[in-house]
Amino acid sequence: MAVQGNGAGASVGLARLLALMLLAQAELGRAQEVTDPGVEILSQVAFVQKTRLNTSTSSEFMFEFNDDEIFHVDLEQRETIWRLPEFGRFTSFQAEGAQGNIAVLQTNLDILMKRSNFTPATN
Repeated sequence: MAVQGNGAGASVGLARLLALMLLAQAELGRAQEVTDPGVEILSQVAFVQKTRLNTSTSSEFMFEFNDDEIFHVDLEQRETIWRLPEFGRFTSFQAEGAQGNIAVLQTNLDILMKRSNFTPATN
C-alpha cells in the first residue's frame, strides 16, 4: 500500500494499516486461547505421507490425552508402545486395528494423488 505525500492520504493509509494489524492480533489471540480447565480431550492421530517420487512412505498412529501421549503403535514391529508401562496394565489396544487404519489412509492418499493429476516430474 502506497502512502500519499499529503497528510490526509497518509492518515487514511495508516488507519487502514492499524485496523488490519488489530484484526490480525485479535485472530492470533483467539488461536492461543487456553481451553476450559474442565474440558478433557482424547485424540486419536493417524498420519501417512509419501515422498514426492514415491520412494518412501512414513506413517504414525497414536493416542493422546490432553496433549500427552498415551501410546503409539510401532507399525513395523506390530506392537503397542505405552508411554508409561502402567497404562498397559489397565487397558489394551490391538496394533492390528491401527495397521488397518493406516492401510485405509494410504489407499485414500493414493486416490487423492491420482485425482489431483499428480506427476512426479520436476518442473
